[in-house]
Amino acid sequence: MAYTGHCYMNRSKGVTLLELLVTIAVLAILTTIAIPSFRDMGERRRVINAAEAIYSDLQFARSEAVKRSHDIKVVWGGAGLIGCSGWFLQIWDVTKNPDEDLNHTCGDGFPQVTLTDKESGTGTRTFDRIRGMPGEGVTLILQSPSSYRIEVVLSRLGRVRSCSPSGTGKVWGYPSCT
Repeated sequence: MAYTGHCYMNRSKGVTLLELLVTIAVLAILTTIAIPSFRDMGERRRVINAAEAIYSDLQFARSEAVKRSHDIKVVWGGAGLIGCSGWFLQIWDVTKNPDEDLNHTCGDGFPQVTLTDKESGTGTRTFDRIRGMPGEGVTLILQSPSSYRIEVVLSRLGRVRSCSPSGTGKVWGYPSCT
């Protein structure tokens, strides 16, 4: 018989049941490992987003005080702003129209993140019209149920900075609070 160069092997098309079961088992193990880290990542992201919103609101209030040459008031608290069921931070022009809401941030957009004042829990600061200084500093704390924590610090000169305390609850990418 002459050799034609063709090899006729009995090849199966598809996967065996054993291969399928091994693949499903590996995917199940990887999923159970990955899901907690995704939850953790989401919680950390919510704290970061809330801190960035508060940071930008305080910067906005300071710049509006200087730009408008009006006193700009910032109020924060646990509840009470219309349309917010959780914590809030509200900014308005005290000099021109005390009822005009220039901007506000509701905690509703950041589920399970709490906002507290290091001293009292709620408070107010008024940025002066000339230099945009609040006269008195404050530290606002944003924290998740797993203790991820970012502090937004407003100095008495009006400088705003963010930090995260060392140890448990440290959010990487932020300098340590001193």
